[in-house]
Amino acid sequence: MLSPDPPEQLTSSPPTSSSSVGSDGEERNERLSGPARPSPCPPVPSSSIGVLIPTMSRLSVADQPPFVDSDAEGDADVSNLIDMPSNHPSCEGCKKWEERFKALQKEHTSMSKRLSATVADLHTMKKVLEETEACAKAEKSLFEEQTASYEERVENLGERIEVMLKDYQAYRRSTEIELGRLEQERLTAQMEMSEIEEHYRTLLGKRRNAAAEKSAPINLPSGREDLELYALQIREELLSTNVSCEHLRNRLDTEMAINKDKLNEERNKRIQAEKMLRQRTIDANERITELTKALEIAQAAAAAKQSLEKAAERAAADLKRHQADLVEKNKILKRAQEENVQLRRKVANLQHDLENTEKTSQDFVRLSQHLQIQLERHREQTHEVRWQEPDDVTQCAGCSRSFDSGNFSKQNCRHCGAIFCPSCLTKVIPPSGSRSRPALVCDMCHTLLVKDAAPYFSTGDFPKVDGDESNLQSGGAAVTNANR
Repeated sequence: MLSPDPPEQLTSSPPTSSSSVGSDGEERNERLSGPARPSPCPPVPSSSIGVLIPTMSRLSVADQPPFVDSDAEGDADVSNLIDMPSNHPSCEGCKKWEERFKALQKEHTSMSKRLSATVADLHTMKKVLEETEACAKAEKSLFEEQTASYEERVENLGERIEVMLKDYQAYRRSTEIELGRLEQERLTAQMEMSEIEEHYRTLLGKRRNAAAEKSAPINLPSGREDLELYALQIREELLSTNVSCEHLRNRLDTEMAINKDKLNEERNKRIQAEKMLRQRTIDANERITELTKALEIAQAAAAAKQSLEKAAERAAADLKRHQADLVEKNKILKRAQEENVQLRRKVANLQHDLENTEKTSQDFVRLSQHLQIQLERHREQTHEVRWQEPDDVTQCAGCSRSFDSGNFSKQNCRHCGAIFCPSCLTKVIPPSGSRSRPALVCDMCHTLLVKDAAPYFSTGDFPKVDGDESNLQSGGAAVTNANR
């Protein structure tokens, strides 16, 4: 940025006290009649601005290598613009503008080199990314083929395992049913054996009782008839006992034969069931061995699939890393584009500053012309009485309205002493020196006394500008004032 020069004052601040009103005109005449100063530097012609705009428009970033050539052309155009011969005499402001343009040119050159390096790195990263994507696609296709084959094998093995599991479950259910039936028959046989043992123990008890009765002493009657009767009773009891004993013996023999047959049959069935169970156990062990081998094969396939997944993850990680590098390069490129846009904005601001400078110069020309007229009036008024009496004046010195109607009050300007209406006497200058209160002054006196005030003839406020432009304005105004 250009360092602002100290602004030159339009006129030094005149004394504000009422006692020094008479000598203000003479002091201003001496200051204005001083040595002439050199004319201000003319504004940059619009043709130069027209050359600068298409030159900076080439600063947009392109993805192709010719970007460097366009920047070189832009640098050449800017150099031609800076080195363009001027018919106007050089001044310090022009030198500063040239230095500013040269600094922008250097910054643009360095930015172009950085953009070229960034674009080259971006192309390299794109090539690496394409190669990585091609490798990843090849590995992905191979992985998909191997995965499909392994999935098919695993599916076949799963179907075989399901069939074997169904057969094993059916065999296990039939075996459990057979074992349950055999267990039920065994329990039934045990119950029958228990009943037989109980019946046998009952018979043994009866036999013991009979033996006890047999060994008991016999009390025979003494008479013959009693003996015969007793013998008949004993005979009848013996016959009934023999019949029941024979019946029981036959029954026992029959039950023993039946039980032996059942026991033999159960023994044979148990042996056959054990043989069948042993054979089925052997078959089940063989099937379990086959299932174990199939499970090992499936686990090996799963391990191979896992290794392929890890390889795919590594490839994906490499791809993500390259993508992150590409994103970083894109960010660098974006920052370079933003810097480029900022440079273009700076150039646009410089163009706007030049336009403001031209407008300000035109305003200063108008100001100098108007001030010349007003100064001529002041020179004429210096020979007259400075302080006007209200009774001697019938028109406003600013708007020329008549005071005959009596609607307007007459007020004197505290600097020039002329009579104004209230609408024309609205400016106020702050207190200074021996004057302790603000003073009402006319528009022209306010412009002369307050150095930062806008010209009284302008229709609006001047735009706020930088230090360089304010220096140009104040310098141009001072020089124009001096020339006038």
